[in-house]
Amino acid sequence: MLEKKYFTLNRVFYLGIFLLPSAPSIGAVLLLISNLIATAKRKNSYFKDYWNLPFFIMGILIVLSCLVLSFAQYPLQTTIDQDSFLDAYNKNLLWIGLFNWLPYFWLFWSFQYFTFSPSQRKNIGLILLYGSVPVLFTGIAQYFFKLHGPFVFLNELITWYLKPVDNYNGLSGLFSNANYTGTWLSMIWPFSIAFCIESDKKPIEKSVSYLFLVLIFICTFFTFSRNAWIGLLIGFVAILGIKAFKYVLPVFITLSIPILTSIGLISNKFLTEISREIVPSIFWNYKFANIGITSLSNYGRFEIWTYAIKLIIEKPIWGWGSGSFPILFELEASQYKGHSHNLLLELGLSFGVITALLFATATIYLIFSSYKKRNYKVKTKENFKNDNYDHAWRTSLIIIFISQLFDIQYFDFRIGIVFWLLLGGLRNFIK
Repeated sequence: MLEKKYFTLNRVFYLGIFLLPSAPSIGAVLLLISNLIATAKRKNSYFKDYWNLPFFIMGILIVLSCLVLSFAQYPLQTTIDQDSFLDAYNKNLLWIGLFNWLPYFWLFWSFQYFTFSPSQRKNIGLILLYGSVPVLFTGIAQYFFKLHGPFVFLNELITWYLKPVDNYNGLSGLFSNANYTGTWLSMIWPFSIAFCIESDKKPIEKSVSYLFLVLIFICTFFTFSRNAWIGLLIGFVAILGIKAFKYVLPVFITLSIPILTSIGLISNKFLTEISREIVPSIFWNYKFANIGITSLSNYGRFEIWTYAIKLIIEKPIWGWGSGSFPILFELEASQYKGHSHNLLLELGLSFGVITALLFATATIYLIFSSYKKRNYKVKTKENFKNDNYDHAWRTSLIIIFISQLFDIQYFDFRIGIVFWLLLGGLRNFIK
């Protein structure tokens, strides 16, 4: 299943990837060690690769933003009660927020040492799958067998949350939040499809691959994360193409009819009551209740985004500082929202418009460039064999990137690390 030839450094790196979802602290230490060694081994300078330039400039702008906001006064023309904001805002958050970005700009470059060849990327994709077995196991145990935590290991170094499922959250497993779990599962979904395609003629691998596919689908569905559901659809269609719809449409129709009936879109009281006996209450009590236009009010996504844009317009150059949105929003709406539910808006609001544009432009251009290079890639035997995994690699990155436009799971460092790992690997596609 996995390539058998490993160098010692690769083994450390692969073990870090394997442990990342279930033992993130240990996995992160192993990844840090392997990337430091890889940095020392690399012969080419960081500045010789022009793809590092936008992220390096981002780093300078983020640091400058922190310096400006640490010492400068907020402009008088803002609509915010500045005294209330400054009383509530801890300026230490400015510098803490650096850790969500600056280390990753280095990792983007150092990860490329481990993702240069198609076989390396295939290995990482499979290791992400196998490393996610605890995510699937704890998710099933939590949701179907009512096993609840938290479970703490190694003197609180590892925590598996297994929170009780309530009316607003679905399956979360060892993650602290169902949306994080949904993002992680939808991210590994393309690799499980690639695994199925490759193992089609090998009975044991075929059984294992289909087991992964079924479990990932079931667990993702029961996270009740709409973002994750979209990720499943994107992954399926991107990997299989138009033929995916012959599988997607029957499943979609089968699932949607009872759900739509349970929320009352089919006007029949008897059918509505029957469907609510089958469909989990989270659908008709929360996720799809009042699905019409009026549901966009009461500080839904659109109003949060609108307010975030308003804040960006007021301070477009240096932003308001990392972690400022919850305080600003509570001053405006007397409600707590942990972030702006859009990573680009969050970046622009925290550190300025130029920083957000650099990140968006570099990421999107890198994705499109890798697609262009795929069409001209030399079809060696190895490349042809691993092309499904490379396509899954790209698709996985697209799924994470799109999900950050509607919610933000990036600040869970496991998802942040995988995002920059995939982005660094994508750079190798076009070398």
